[in-house]
Amino acid sequence: MISGNLKIVQQQENCKMDSRLILELSAILVLILANGFFALSEFSIIASRNSKLRQKIAKKKSGASTAWKLHNKPDKFLASIQVGITLVGTLAGVFGGATLVNKFEMLYMTIPVDFIASFVKPISVVSVAIIITIAMVVLGELVPKFVALSHPERFARYVAPSISFFIKLTSFFALFLSGISNLIIKLFGIKKSEDRAIITEDEINMMILDGREKGIFDEIEEQLIKSVFDFADSSVRRAMTPRIDVVAIEINASPQSITDVLIETGFSRLPVYENTIDNIIGILYAKDIIIQRLNPELIIVQDICRKPTFVPDSMPLSKLLSKFQNKKNHMAIVLDEYGGTAGIITLEDVIEELVGEIRDEYDIEDDPLVKHSETVAFADSDVWPGLVNNILDCNLPEDDNDTLAGLFIDTLGRLPKEKESIIIADIKMTVILMESNRLRRLKLEKIIEPSDEN
Repeated sequence: MISGNLKIVQQQENCKMDSRLILELSAILVLILANGFFALSEFSIIASRNSKLRQKIAKKKSGASTAWKLHNKPDKFLASIQVGITLVGTLAGVFGGATLVNKFEMLYMTIPVDFIASFVKPISVVSVAIIITIAMVVLGELVPKFVALSHPERFARYVAPSISFFIKLTSFFALFLSGISNLIIKLFGIKKSEDRAIITEDEINMMILDGREKGIFDEIEEQLIKSVFDFADSSVRRAMTPRIDVVAIEINASPQSITDVLIETGFSRLPVYENTIDNIIGILYAKDIIIQRLNPELIIVQDICRKPTFVPDSMPLSKLLSKFQNKKNHMAIVLDEYGGTAGIITLEDVIEELVGEIRDEYDIEDDPLVKHSETVAFADSDVWPGLVNNILDCNLPEDDNDTLAGLFIDTLGRLPKEKESIIIADIKMTVILMESNRLRRLKLEKIIEPSDEN
């Protein structure tokens, strides 16, 4: 009778233990999933791109507007997420699997090893801790984060309303944590995210390089994207035709001489000057001359030339492009700091800074920069040093001079002679063509430092 009662009591205890075990496991599973939700929310919102979220907002996708607000105001959002994760961790400690530990104790007691029998309690606790930790890391952290990064904007839209509601519930704690965090950040002199660029030019260049290696961009697309950044930093001085190469006509030139110049050069526009090229008074269009060809004796240059556009040589090319678009013209006179004519620049010159050299039927087939081998190139004197750096992977100074000629002469300190060489950074520059006192063409050789093994 007593034995029967003991069996009944034992069965009742086992049922209670099984019920507690199911309850604890269910609670731990719910907490792991809650942690996963917070991890997914954090990564999806942070990794979302503003541009894509704006597209979702424009398409009136639900949750997109809330996700955009959270993405751009991360202080409260991150603090609330941290409150949630901390709360989950605390509750996971409370539901630490005491019943599961007892089950492991019973399991380990069946193993006939004295060491295990002596330390059955700590071994069981460690076993349960390892299992819960693995489940928490895999299901509560890694998997949700990988899922969030696969389609951040999509998941950001889904979780944003719930996270926004959770922020309201934990606003007091979030404000408290944000205040402490901001104080510590200020003490260490760390800039907050809104005080700095979300993504830098160097990071974009690395993304482009990575995209090229993975086949997302081809070579032309890569060069075009890089040209956009160079274009934003370029001034008129870099792209203009310098004064010495400008073809212009005097206001009193005869119609026949003007026609001869137009035919010889193939230009569609010519600057018109009076007395000196520093006094340009207009731009002559070839089509205006053609219209008057039937009565050449009636051509008066001053009457048919157009009003010129003047720009400083320091003007950014991006502003000049806008100026060309607004004024609907294709040529501007470039002025130096003293108001004299530094050169001319055309719409074609500006576009070439973006897409590279554009040749027409009148251009001479002579590339300004030719790569002869991995370490040797030939270049015109007016080539920008940055282009040489791109093709030879070298380190010529780019900021102080806009042309190789300027860099060569500034370094040498005088006008060079033909076949004269100097070394600048890791490039040996040799003059191969001089015209009067003007440097025309250079040979560029990259200096390869011998390795320690050699």
